[in-house]
Amino acid sequence: MNSSYRNHAHNAVLILLLPLHVLTCLTVFSVEYVFLHNDERVEQTGVLSDSFDKLQMFISQKIDWPPTFIWTGLGLPVTFVLETMEKIPFFAPDTASKEKSFKVKIAGGIVVAIFGIIPLIAEVVVAGGLLAVFGPIWKGFRMAVWKPLFKPKGIVSIRYRKWNARLYRRPLGENEIRILRLHPGAGFDPVRADLFDVDLYNCEYDALSYAWGGHKLLRRFIVVNDRKLLVSDSLHRALCAIRSTNSEVSIWIDAISINQADREEKSRQVKLMRHIYENAQTTIVWLGSAPKGLDRAFQHISQTAHILKENGKPQPLRDEPGLAFGKILSRRWWSRVWVVEEVALSKEIVVKCSAAEISGTLMMNFIAAGGYLGVHCSRHNFDFARFISRYREDYSFRHDLTLAQVTYHFGESKAFEPHDKLYGFLGLIDEREWPVQPDYKQPISETFAQFSVWFINRSKSLEAVAQAENRRPKECSWAVDWSRPSNPYGRILLWPPSLNNSLITGARTYNACGGLLADIRVSDDNPFGISLAGWQADTVIETGTYFSCTPGDLGGVKFFIKRWETLAKKLSVPWTHKTQKAFNRTIVADAWRGEVVLDWAQHLDDNAYVEIDSPEPMYQQYSQLLHLACYQRRFFITAKGMFGLGPRETRTGDKVCVLFGSPVPFILRDFGAEAGRLWGTWRKSRTDETNRHSEKSYKIFGQAFVDTIMDYKGDIRADLESGKLGQHHFSIV
Repeated sequence: MNSSYRNHAHNAVLILLLPLHVLTCLTVFSVEYVFLHNDERVEQTGVLSDSFDKLQMFISQKIDWPPTFIWTGLGLPVTFVLETMEKIPFFAPDTASKEKSFKVKIAGGIVVAIFGIIPLIAEVVVAGGLLAVFGPIWKGFRMAVWKPLFKPKGIVSIRYRKWNARLYRRPLGENEIRILRLHPGAGFDPVRADLFDVDLYNCEYDALSYAWGGHKLLRRFIVVNDRKLLVSDSLHRALCAIRSTNSEVSIWIDAISINQADREEKSRQVKLMRHIYENAQTTIVWLGSAPKGLDRAFQHISQTAHILKENGKPQPLRDEPGLAFGKILSRRWWSRVWVVEEVALSKEIVVKCSAAEISGTLMMNFIAAGGYLGVHCSRHNFDFARFISRYREDYSFRHDLTLAQVTYHFGESKAFEPHDKLYGFLGLIDEREWPVQPDYKQPISETFAQFSVWFINRSKSLEAVAQAENRRPKECSWAVDWSRPSNPYGRILLWPPSLNNSLITGARTYNACGGLLADIRVSDDNPFGISLAGWQADTVIETGTYFSCTPGDLGGVKFFIKRWETLAKKLSVPWTHKTQKAFNRTIVADAWRGEVVLDWAQHLDDNAYVEIDSPEPMYQQYSQLLHLACYQRRFFITAKGMFGLGPRETRTGDKVCVLFGSPVPFILRDFGAEAGRLWGTWRKSRTDETNRHSEKSYKIFGQAFVDTIMDYKGDIRADLESGKLGQHHFSIV
C-alpha cells in the first residue's frame, strides 16, 4: 500500500480505537487504585473478589453515568481471573492484615499487568484488522473520489477542459498562435472577447503572465466568440484590470490561446513559447489586487532608477510601503515555473496590481540590489530577481547557461503539469541544445530519464547522477526527477560545485576517477536501464547510525561523532595517530583547509554554527563544516579498513564504486539483494522486474566520501590496461 494511504488509514484507525484505548486506561488505573492504594478497606474474606467489587463502586462514584457499559465486556474476564487466583493457596483469604495487604498488592500488580497487556495486544490486533479493511477503502476513496475530482487530471479539470474545448474549431498550424481580442469594458461589465488564429511573426500583441491555480470549483464565465468559457478567478480579475474602456486589447494568454485538452497542440505550442514572449510588445505581470501602500512603494522604486543604473545600493523600503511590497512578494506568481521564461525573454515587462503598475525590469533590479530585505523576501525571491537581471543584461551568462543549472536552481518552483518542470525552461537555452522535444503524451519518468541520458552524453560527466541522490523517480535510481524539489532532505552534495550546493564551493576538489570521462550505454529494451563504466574500489562491512541532528544541536553532533569514533576504534586495531587523522578527515569530507584537528570534541562549543567565510575562529568554522559533511549521511568502514561517509541508506554489503565521469565514488547495491528484502505485493512486483534483467543489475544510492581514494594517484590508464583496477560496466536500474 502506498505510504500516504497507509498514513491516512493509520490516522483513521487511531480515531476508531480511541474509545477502546480510553477504556483500557480507565480499567488499568482504576484497578491499580483499588489494589495498591485502597487495600485497607478490603474485607477479610474474598480478598480479590471484594477488591473487584470495590473497583465497581469506585468507578460508579467517580463517573456520573452507570458503569454497566464498562463491565458488560470487562466484568466477566476480570471476575474469572480474580476467582481463579483465589483458589491458589497463596492468594486464599487471610486474616493477617499485613500479609493480606502484601498479597493484595501482588495480586493487584498481576491484574494490572494482565489487563494492561491484553488490551494493548487487542488494540494491535484490532488496529491491524482495521488497517487491512479501511486501508484499501481509504485508498479506493482517494482513487475514486478525491483524485478524480481535485487532481490536475481529475474529473473537474477534465470537464473544464472539455467544456472550453468547444471553442477551438481546428488545431493550430506551424508558427500559428491564437490571440484574444478583449472588447472595451469597465467595472462589473461582463468580459467579452474574440479569439483569432494568426501567424506568430506577422501580428502585434501583448502577453499575460499570471498565477494559475485557485480552487478548481471557483471558476468564472467569460464570453469568447459568443460562447461561454470557464476561467479561473485570478485570470478573470486580470482580464477585468487590463481591458480598456474605449478600445480593444490584443493579448496572448496561455490558458485560453492553447487548447488545454489537446496534448499534441500543447507540445507544439511549448516549442514556440520562447518566440511568443520574445515577439510580444509587452508582457503584463498580474500580481492580483494592490495592498494598501503599494503605490508609494512603486513610487519609491521608480525614484531609485538612477541609483540602480550606477550599480548602487538603493534606500530600502520601510513601514507601510515595505509591508505592501512584501505582500506582493508572497503571492503565488513567484513560485510558478513558467514565469522565469516569461519574464526573462520579454522585450518589456509591466508589473500590475489593480491600477498600480511599474516596470518589471526596474523592480527585479531593485530586489536584486537588496532594496527590500523584509520577512516576505525569501531566498527564492532574491535568486529569481538576480537571475532575471543577469539573464536580460549579461550575454555571456545567457550563452553559458545550461538547462541542468536552471532546473536545479528553480527546482522549488511549482507547475500544474510535472512535464513543465523541464519544458518550462527550454526557452532559456538555444533550441539546438534541447535534450528532449516537448511531448505531453510521453510518461513523465521516461522524459526525465531521456534528459538525464542526454545530459550525461553531452557533458561526459555524471553530474545528473549526482543530482539524483536527492530526487529520483520511482522507476530508476540514476535519473533525476525534475518535478521534485532540488534538495528535499537537506543533504549537501559533495560534488559538483557548479550547482552552488556542493559541500563548500572551491574548498576541496576530488578526482577519484582520474579525470576519465563518463562512458554510458543505454539499454535497447528498457528505457530505465543504463550501463556505466568504472571499477569496484571496496565493500562496506560496517555502518554507524546516520547523522540527523540539527545545526544548532551541538550536543547531538558530539553524540553522533563520538559513536562513530567508538565504532571506528572497535574495528580499527590498533588505534594510532594515523587512524585518528583519517577519521578526522572523513567526518569533514577532507574539506578542512586549516590546522589539523586531533581532539575534535573540544572544539565544538555553543557558538560554533557560523558562516564558513566569517571572521570567526577556525575551530568554529570546523564544526560548521563537520555538520555540512555529515548531515543525513552514515559513517561506514570498508573491507580494506578505510573510513567513509555515505547516504543514510548505506548498509553492510554495499559496494563502493568509482565511475568514469565522477570525481567522487558512489554507493551501489545489488538490485537482486534489494528486491529480496522487500515483502508483500511490492516485493513480488519488484522481483518480477528483477527477473527481466538477465545480467546483474545495481541501484545507485548516492555519493560517498572514502578516505584515501578521493584522489587517484598513479597512471590510471596504464592501471586500467594492465587490469589492476578491474574495469567493469555496471548495469544500473
